[in-house]
Amino acid sequence: MFALHPFGGPEAVLAYLSRYTHRVAISNHRLVSADADTVAFRWKDYRIKKGDRMKVMRLPTDEFIRRFLIHVLPPGFHRIRHAGFLANHCPAGDLPCKSAERGHPS
Repeated sequence: MFALHPFGGPEAVLAYLSRYTHRVAISNHRLVSADADTVAFRWKDYRIKKGDRMKVMRLPTDEFIRRFLIHVLPPGFHRIRHAGFLANHCPAGDLPCKSAERGHPS
C-alpha cells in the first residue's frame, strides 16, 4: 500500500480525525441563532493556543445547509465508531468469544 507522509506528522493527523470520527456535524448547543436568512453557531479556532478560542460564525442559511450536508454519509456507509466488534451493539461480555473467533485464547 502506498501512502504519502502526513503534512504535520501523526499527531496532527490523529487530532484532525478525532474531531470528525466520533461526533455529529454540529451539536444543538453550538447553535446560537437561526432565521430565514442566516445561521449563527459557535466554533473553536484551533489555531489560537491560549485565550478565548470560541468564535461565532454567521453564514447564509443555504451555505450552512450546504456545509452541513457535506458531513452526511451516503446510504450504505457507516461512521467508524459504529462498526467492528468494539461498537456499542457488541456487549462487553461477548469480547472473549470474539477473540476466540480470531484464534486468540481468552
